Amino acid sequence: GTLQLQTSQAAVGCSHGGRRFLCFCGDGGASPRLQLTDACDFWSCSVPLEKLNGQEEPGSPADSLSRLREILQGQTPILTLQDGRATLQVQDRSQSVTFDLDKASLPEARRQLQDLTFGLVEQLQEL
Repeated sequence: GTLQLQTSQAAVGCSHGGRRFLCFCGDGGASPRLQLTDACDFWSCSVPLEKLNGQEEPGSPADSLSRLREILQGQTPILTLQDGRATLQVQDRSQSVTFDLDKASLPEARRQLQDLTFGLVEQLQEL
């Protein structure tokens, strides 16, 4: 399905080696997706519900997407790029949580960037 930026709170900026990146979360169906782009390349990963909800009962996908947005909000993730993979580290309450994102193929990256661009335009039109 189409991955869309859910709210402006879902996006955070980060940088690595002088490059700027946009980190955001989207609805991946059964579990939320964490996504990262520098407007040229695109990385993403599916976020297991257990990683967001700890050992508690896994919530619904909508609850988990809200939880992921909550974790990202108000902080700058620590970004590491290595061998085509991206790693984002964030603080969740008192613990550090790490997400490993895979780099998308060029056609997939173009499609995702197109979805992101038009999704942002739609949000701006609604303001």
